[in-house]
Amino acid sequence: MCSNRLYPISLSIFDTGTLTNAYQLVTTVPFTEPCNLIRLVSNSDVAVMISYDGVTDHDVIRKDTTVTINAQLNKRPTCPHTKFTRGTNVYVKQILGPGKRGFLRVIGYYQ
Repeated sequence: MCSNRLYPISLSIFDTGTLTNAYQLVTTVPFTEPCNLIRLVSNSDVAVMISYDGVTDHDVIRKDTTVTINAQLNKRPTCPHTKFTRGTNVYVKQILGPGKRGFLRVIGYYQ
């Protein structure tokens, strides 16, 4: 049942100093609930590639950038709710070279 409240998922933090050219898991626990909104916060010194399945390149997060994905903005009139699927993981890999400093944080909210 829907409510007017948003609840946070557990914060996941990845040390971008350990980046490689293969996808590494960022989320220590998959999304425990379908998320309405996720935020990817990078204070890293390099851009990183993001994947939600650990294989496919889905997005790029530039250095020192915050990206907020509000799934509700993609809802359709026939379906009032759009959410990231429960069990979703976030993976990251280097694009050009390994980072020397910083972290990538994954923050999410569900209803």
